[in-house]
Amino acid sequence: MSYYAWQHDFGGDPSVVNANFAFEGFAFKVVGIAPPGFYGDSISTTPPALWIPLQTEYLTDADASYNQVHSSAWLRLIGRLRPGARLAGVSSELTAFLQHWLVSDADVDPIHLREVEQTLPQQKIEIASAATGVSGIRDRFGNSLKILLAVCIIVLLIGCANVANLLLARGMTRRAEVSIMSALGASGARLIQRALTESLVLALLGGVVGVFLAVAGTNLMVLLAFGHANGTSMHVGLSWPMLGFCATVALLSGTGTGPGANGVWGSRAAIRIYRSGRPRQ
Repeated sequence: MSYYAWQHDFGGDPSVVNANFAFEGFAFKVVGIAPPGFYGDSISTTPPALWIPLQTEYLTDADASYNQVHSSAWLRLIGRLRPGARLAGVSSELTAFLQHWLVSDADVDPIHLREVEQTLPQQKIEIASAATGVSGIRDRFGNSLKILLAVCIIVLLIGCANVANLLLARGMTRRAEVSIMSALGASGARLIQRALTESLVLALLGGVVGVFLAVAGTNLMVLLAFGHANGTSMHVGLSWPMLGFCATVALLSGTGTGPGANGVWGSRAAIRIYRSGRPRQ
């Protein structure tokens, strides 16, 4: 029994374990409770409340189409490596087993047997991690999300360029202020430090807002995908490598070495204008 069903329907009663329940007129004994957060082999909006042995499937779902055929090709198989085992060589061994099974034990219609034999070299098994569950969402929306990521990067670069131009123009309009400060004895390093501090504060504030929007957007995506699910608790966190990358971009933008050159260059230009002997404003 799932942990959610145990808590939601039976209040966490420990006597549920080893208790008998009747399903479709047949008695089943609950032998254990799944740990919290376990929803089977895949994440869906309708997670199962009970898992039963495969050999009893025909009792509870006798009319299902997969129970009417001798082939077990409809099954989704997940294996667990024994401790210390490696994935190297497992794919080739399973591929050999699959190809032998297709031509001998798969109960293939003789009409299609020749077609199966012709495509046999293309029938391969590739091992993939199921640590995060098996889901068709990656296959369906993976390419679309990559395109969305590319669009976001382009929009980010355009935004950085626009902010850099605005801050550069703002720095140029402060030539009079910079000239007065320089005349009062402020060094060029001090003026640049002042402009750099303003730029870094602005960049960090933008980074904080970006993190907030990332968290809110992630939760919104999970809500749209699993909003009507019963018992599915999706805990989606931020990627620390991606967060570090975004923080680095924000700092580089603030220091003027990245795409967002900020107002540092405007201050430097104002300093050069003053020192070149041009009239003060």
